[in-house]
Amino acid sequence: MITAFIAGFFVSVSAILIFSRAGMVAGARRWILAVSRFVYLAGHPVLDDDQIAKELMPRFRAVLGSFFLLLFRMLVFGVALTALVAVAALAVHWIRDGSPGGIRTEILFPPFLTGWPFMAGSLAPLLFLLARRKKPVRQNPYSPVEQFMHYLFLGNKVAAKSIFRLERMLQRRKLRGSGPAASIYVSGMARAGTTVLMQYLAQLPECRSLSYRNMPFVFMPSTWPGFVSKKKVAGRERFHADGIMHDLNSPEALEEPFWLHYAGRRYIRDKSLVRHDVPGKIYSRYAEFRRLIAGSHVYLAKNNNHLLRAGALHEKEAAAGGIIHTVIPFRRADAQAASLLRMHLELGAAQRQDEFVLDYMDMLGHHEFGLHRKVSLPGDPDAEWPAGNPEEKPFWMSCWHDFYRAALDRFGGTAGFYFFCYERFVENPAGSLEALLNGMGLTGRAGQISVRPFQPATRTLDDSSGDAGCDALYDEMKKIAIN
Repeated sequence: MITAFIAGFFVSVSAILIFSRAGMVAGARRWILAVSRFVYLAGHPVLDDDQIAKELMPRFRAVLGSFFLLLFRMLVFGVALTALVAVAALAVHWIRDGSPGGIRTEILFPPFLTGWPFMAGSLAPLLFLLARRKKPVRQNPYSPVEQFMHYLFLGNKVAAKSIFRLERMLQRRKLRGSGPAASIYVSGMARAGTTVLMQYLAQLPECRSLSYRNMPFVFMPSTWPGFVSKKKVAGRERFHADGIMHDLNSPEALEEPFWLHYAGRRYIRDKSLVRHDVPGKIYSRYAEFRRLIAGSHVYLAKNNNHLLRAGALHEKEAAAGGIIHTVIPFRRADAQAASLLRMHLELGAAQRQDEFVLDYMDMLGHHEFGLHRKVSLPGDPDAEWPAGNPEEKPFWMSCWHDFYRAALDRFGGTAGFYFFCYERFVENPAGSLEALLNGMGLTGRAGQISVRPFQPATRTLDDSSGDAGCDALYDEMKKIAIN
């Protein structure tokens, strides 16, 4: 019995060592990711047919190469495992019988293979490995299979539209009901407090929003959450390392994939994101998308790209008799530019190490910073590219000025648009939220929001940024700010 246990332990440990040395796990991972990226590019929502064909050829070679390499390693592993069992059988036979008699039979059909001592010895190292706590990965916590699911159902246009068509069929009754009572959008330049503002507004019982529970099936907003465990999962700090925690129930900026797949070529250019219209057919699909998320409640979304289509959406909503609000948070230029620069450098470094981090941001339509950074132009679609180096703060100051200059000129003083000062929000969160809710006609709702003081690291002083143009623009926005 002890001999069989030791033999099983020997075979298992040796197999694990050969498995890891042969790169089986890494090989399987490379193959899955090669297939994933091939699927993603085959249905890319923005690239044209010629660009897709150009990108697919090297990806196809990667799929074939990683597959045959994995197959070869599996054959080598199979031969090695057979040899290990034969060696174990030889050792057990000699220890038990002490003679070479019947050795061929023992090697070909070891009788102890189906016995519990050998099985227990084989499982012991595997159980030890499974019990080891894995070190969490902040940039990319997804397994290869989870990454494949994101590439297919979030990034592939054919798959995304197909499951949205299926969702509309499954939720026919819900689509027959009334639409959202109102729509609230939080949209500004990144790093202006948009996420924390949305999290506060999401506490209102009438608000409904997409959350991480919808990932990666964003296009099945009503059906998919029913398949996700309701068990509460401990929150963790997001990649930005700014103290904001999130879990499966956290509302998040996840509506942009809709626009990416239905209107991506209208507003995504090589270096910029530009203002675009919303044709009637796309608006109808989007109205269904919102209804599947919010029903007859208030639809809440944080989307930094919303200003690119806000004018068109407000016009469509007004014509349909709907109520729509757009909140535009802004922050002092030098503080926001410094935060954008830090995120640009950190995310860029992570994207160089892991291609999925780069693709993931693209699939969510996030181009605020990182290797695929694009300047957002809510004003003139033909505006010039800001001058300067993206790895230096002055470049981000220029981006700040161009973005908010266009936003103020286009939406300042317009009904349904509310400029929201971050510095005042930090100094008086409760008062700022109350002023905003009152301005949107949600009087008396502020008491339903649990407000906490901002951490010292998030506080910025209201003084000069050192750039006269940015300071003047900041003062202009403060004069009309809702808070």
